[in-house]
Amino acid sequence: MITYRTHEKLELPLPFLPAVFLHLPGWWISALEGFDMAAPLTLQFRGRLRSRFATGAILSFGVFCGRVSAQTVYATFDPADSVYTSPVGINRFGAIAGWFQDTGGRIHAFARDARGIITTVDPPGALFCTRAFSINDLGVIAGSYYDANSIGHGFVRDAQGNIVSFEVPGSKDTQASTINDTGSVAGFYSDATGVHGFVRGADGTMTAFDPTGSAPYTVPHGINGMGAIAGYYIDLYSIHHGFVRTPQGAITRIDVPGSIGTEVNSINRAGGVAGRYWDTSGMVHAFVRTPQGAIIAFDPSGSDGTLAWSINNAGAVTGEYGDVNAMGNHGYVRDSGGTITSFDPPGSTNTVANSINETGTVTGAYSVPGFSAHGFVRQP
Repeated sequence: MITYRTHEKLELPLPFLPAVFLHLPGWWISALEGFDMAAPLTLQFRGRLRSRFATGAILSFGVFCGRVSAQTVYATFDPADSVYTSPVGINRFGAIAGWFQDTGGRIHAFARDARGIITTVDPPGALFCTRAFSINDLGVIAGSYYDANSIGHGFVRDAQGNIVSFEVPGSKDTQASTINDTGSVAGFYSDATGVHGFVRGADGTMTAFDPTGSAPYTVPHGINGMGAIAGYYIDLYSIHHGFVRTPQGAITRIDVPGSIGTEVNSINRAGGVAGRYWDTSGMVHAFVRTPQGAIIAFDPSGSDGTLAWSINNAGAVTGEYGDVNAMGNHGYVRDSGGTITSFDPPGSTNTVANSINETGTVTGAYSVPGFSAHGFVRQP
């Protein structure tokens, strides 16, 4: 059992999608405004992957393993009026960005500062599905929203609340995925030819890119302080490949040996990355790739599928995994030495760990009976 997370709004036809996994089309994501997040939903995946319930930008699937130190501290939080809270990024100081669904079914972005004060974020002109995906150490968040014409826009919001919206020229949908401390944003956009990656400088300069061999279908997920970008692309045969793009524009393809698909989800200051891959049976596993290019695959003990969402500058990784007993998803932290600690906030029946900062603090979401999902902060 395993969780699949997406924040992409896809407009390519289903034949572009590989058999071993599924991205939610944009109209599904939009339709989730007003959808009961706690309602059961089953999607059949190839192999052993199967959805247990829908969470908007997250589809979750189950697991159990390991213990947590008695010193671990959890804080739970929700924006006012939230019925589903999804923290996505955390910075060095513990400030968090993410999104939530309110009781009326609308999706909003939020920023939570290091003191725990939560601010709802909706850019001017946002009609639905506003989500924040990343926050830098200056408290600037990056995300996306849709307007009255169902056009997707990227945005950045500084710590004082000033918002700048933007679009890649010629695009019909722009999604801002990640932001670094210099204010550079990476993301993707769609046009008549497909889905492309972009990087937007702090001065607003846009640079579009696609790795050689992309369908085109390019999805950046992370950018480090030097401006290196990590993500994945789909080739003409619907195979997923990870990539790293240097600040100068050179792109290196990443494929885990023996895999039938690879995605990179996060990159740290030194160029180490974390991601996931599918083996020949369709099972998903996590991996890290060192700055020197060595690839290390891993799964927590008893895992029936593992995802790695975030890597910090110390090389610690967080994500979630499912187990053979189908006990619900569980979070984990893998330190730079390879030791894996699994965890669940108290009372959790499903845990999604999305981001880890320099102190090892993790943020994500968890479900409890009678409530769709709460946000959490885990301090080691």
